[in-house]
Amino acid sequence: MAEFRYGSSVENRMRGPVTIGMRLRLLRTALDLSQRDIAKAAGYRQSTVSAIEAGDSPSPRDSTLRAIAGALGIDVEALRGDVTFVREMARIAGVDVRALGGDDPAFIFLAQS
Repeated sequence: MAEFRYGSSVENRMRGPVTIGMRLRLLRTALDLSQRDIAKAAGYRQSTVSAIEAGDSPSPRDSTLRAIAGALGIDVEALRGDVTFVREMARIAGVDVRALGGDDPAFIFLAQS
């Protein structure tokens, strides 16, 4: 089972903004999939997935993101960085959203929504 911890300030711990590529890599590895697996399922080359993860393609096309999200079995908004990302990581890890954030009001809200 994948383990995921989400603190109150991921951006500070990662020394910069969390990018689409970072989210893609976290979700992909949590699902134990390779770049090649995702690329094949999405209908793209492995180099496309690699470029997105590396930040060489910081603003991929919407159609590309939708195909990759579909290959991951997640909502495309999880890659874009809204609260869906936290929900997807919790689902993959098999934990309650509240367990990720403790008493953080944002996580309590997520758990209730």
